Amino acid sequence: MALVVLFSAIFAVAALFTGQARGVYIDEIVKSGLPSIPSKGGVSWGDYDSDGFLDLLVRGGGKLGYRLYHNEHNGTFADVTESAALTSVRHSAVSATFGDYDNDGCPDIYIANGENVAPGGEADQLFHSNCNGTFSDVSKQAGITVRARSMGVTWGDYDNDGYLDIYVATYGEPQFDKTDTEWKVTGWVVEPDILYHNNRDGTFTDVAARAHVSGEARCSSYKQGGPEKVTVGTKANWQATWLDYDNDGLPDLYTGTERLANALYHNNGDGTFTDVTEKAGLCIVHSTHGTAVGDYDNDGYLDIYVGSGHRNLLWRNNGDGTFTESATSTGTDNFDSLGWGVGALDFDNDGLLDLYAVSGWTTNATFANAYPNRSDRLYKNTGGTFTDVAGQSGISGTDTRSAAAFGDYNNDGFTDVFVRADEGFPQPSANRLYQAVPNGNHYLTVKLIGTKSNRDGVGARITVEIGGKKQIREVISGGSFLSQNSLWQTFGLGTSTTVDTLTIRWPSGIVQSLHTTKAGQLLTVREENL
Repeated sequence: MALVVLFSAIFAVAALFTGQARGVYIDEIVKSGLPSIPSKGGVSWGDYDSDGFLDLLVRGGGKLGYRLYHNEHNGTFADVTESAALTSVRHSAVSATFGDYDNDGCPDIYIANGENVAPGGEADQLFHSNCNGTFSDVSKQAGITVRARSMGVTWGDYDNDGYLDIYVATYGEPQFDKTDTEWKVTGWVVEPDILYHNNRDGTFTDVAARAHVSGEARCSSYKQGGPEKVTVGTKANWQATWLDYDNDGLPDLYTGTERLANALYHNNGDGTFTDVTEKAGLCIVHSTHGTAVGDYDNDGYLDIYVGSGHRNLLWRNNGDGTFTESATSTGTDNFDSLGWGVGALDFDNDGLLDLYAVSGWTTNATFANAYPNRSDRLYKNTGGTFTDVAGQSGISGTDTRSAAAFGDYNNDGFTDVFVRADEGFPQPSANRLYQAVPNGNHYLTVKLIGTKSNRDGVGARITVEIGGKKQIREVISGGSFLSQNSLWQTFGLGTSTTVDTLTIRWPSGIVQSLHTTKAGQLLTVREENL
């Protein structure tokens, strides 16, 4: 392992002097202070104490629940769970995400308690930041009372009132007849997904039924995306994601589902949504675990990458309200692996979004034999098609993994990756902290502070323009698989040292532009009521 790290570092330095812009990763999990022991649940990056460095939420191994790790600004992390008063997070937690729901500048934490398999599950938890490094459980007084098997969480201001709302994907209660060769569904208790509307007074109300966002797609017919059989009435959602797919300034909703098509809900602008799954061309049955959103072809419209059971899917946004499935034609289908967490990131900062795909496993013997490759994939964007460069970039190992989160924890302008290994499998495995090695390409990272919009700037559309070419990012909270990426948006600029125009379309509708912005910085932009 030491030789691999040494050669990777030498290769990265050599690339700087030869003009090559290759991306290289080094696994720093051992010296980081973060847990290497496999566990369960998702992982989340967020700056809980607003010190300008990303901290991490991740479950500990064995009987340990979620832990909060503070970034010590020197490449290491310290476990501050006890001092932060987060020891009351339940052991049934499967995801934990940051979101500043009261706009006080101190990120709060939502806990999804989906591991409890008792009938009806149990309610989730909401921890309010006291703005002093500690948190208080305010779940009951905040109205977080729906009992369900909650999974992935995505924060978003769906009504653009300046306060973050919370969407929770729910899995329901499946009953299986399990053997080594087949998992036959014998029954299912369906749970609608949860949409907690922020009442702007510290409380929330579940409005999922009123808003028409149950999480189950409505299709008159289905195409087969894999071996899964269509089983209507067996909704099981892992992860949902807010995104403005039609560029109308309103956050729409995409929900990842097992055994049915993923649902796409169009925001009507009046507090309700319309199921446009069929109209958008998305009625393909497959088992979705994670989602990633980004404009991989730089055409100004957000595309969707899906970690799936049979093969991963890449939905190319056609710009007219429809999507085309493009994984095979772009080389990102990940055929011999079982897809879980996914990410859209410009890992080498060349101005094109790349794709990261986590490859997991299953205890089902038939599935395990069908997906023998458990190596993660790093798909480099070569201009509309992709090439897997994981092996030559330092992404290694055949551990059973499922969750990943993406963010620049050392503030060098290159996106790092934390990958969580799954416990309970026979082969040796460990979590990974893949630190990106800079390759000489330039970058600009943008951190938003909303004033009229929500404080985190979730839902904002950021555009950078250099020499007439544009890149877009949308600030999205929640994605991958049960996880959350950094809200700070990093743009790869290649050899450019200046951004001609930086434009922010805030959720409030305010459009703000900056000109001749220097590269190589973490730029904080506060919303101005122009």
